[in-house]
Amino acid sequence: MKVAGIPNMNFNASSTATWGANLLRVALVLDNTGSMADYNKIGALQSAAKNLVTQLSDLAQKNGDVYISVVPFEIDVNVGTSNVGASWLRWDLWDPKNYSNSSQPYNTYCNQGYWMTMAQCKGHGYTWTHTVGSPNHNQWNGCVTDRDQDNDVNSVAPSSTTTNFPADQDQSCPAAQILPLTYNWSNVTNTINQMSPGGATNQTIGLQWGWLSLLQQSPLNAPSEDATSQYQHIIILFTDGLNTGDRWYGDFSNTSSQVDARMTKLCTNIKNSGVTIFTVQIDTDGAGQSAVLPTCATDASHFFMLTQPSQIAAAFSQIGTEISKLRVAK
Repeated sequence: MKVAGIPNMNFNASSTATWGANLLRVALVLDNTGSMADYNKIGALQSAAKNLVTQLSDLAQKNGDVYISVVPFEIDVNVGTSNVGASWLRWDLWDPKNYSNSSQPYNTYCNQGYWMTMAQCKGHGYTWTHTVGSPNHNQWNGCVTDRDQDNDVNSVAPSSTTTNFPADQDQSCPAAQILPLTYNWSNVTNTINQMSPGGATNQTIGLQWGWLSLLQQSPLNAPSEDATSQYQHIIILFTDGLNTGDRWYGDFSNTSSQVDARMTKLCTNIKNSGVTIFTVQIDTDGAGQSAVLPTCATDASHFFMLTQPSQIAAAFSQIGTEISKLRVAK
């Protein structure tokens, strides 16, 4: 070019972000345990989660570009009583006469365990003393507990007793039911608004159902995916506490390292499947940082440690910014 008398030439470049080949499927796994009532953490979470839904849904150029599921959890999750006839449920650990009433001692039906359902009582190695009989399943409140090990930490589709989900009758069953992947943003908002605090903490069951919500299989049957497109599969797990119990371990009050161990296996399996995990912990009472949440996250930048409810909004906004970055197509 210098020979031709042109010593310099200016170049301009541009890039365009497009949706076509990079779509979002996001599972919101949200803590609904009793301690979420403290300092109105549940209210701050609801506001932040709804803002995140708006942030992500605004990215969609057309229906189906963004799907979101919502998984409220405590010791159990609520799959909804409309699923009472589902083939993926099992009923051998269910008794509608859980716990006790005000005129009975707390361990009326479980010989050693306090405040336990039949599934929890037997899982902890205690004896369920009530004769179950054949109660009508219409008394079920919609809750399910952990699957048999190791199906509690994998994504195998339910097809047998060991892979099916045990119906449970937890008295603190989340008021908000699991919402499968959808782009009906009103339904997403309504589910978040229905959340209320109650019960103990089992992050593992919430995380597993968040993973299952992203899969095209029973029980949640995510929408099919276009083979010509690429998908970002993401789980956002928010919790205000430490794991205190599940079907087998913990006293539902103090931190359980055994529940953490189950969760660690689950986190590894989810990440190995290609799903990105964000974890958010808020500690308002000095319990300390979780032993499992930082390593459960995809990497250190995907873990958020908060101490005040006012920080939830900023954390969710930052997560929304991270997962809404589009692949540079050209």
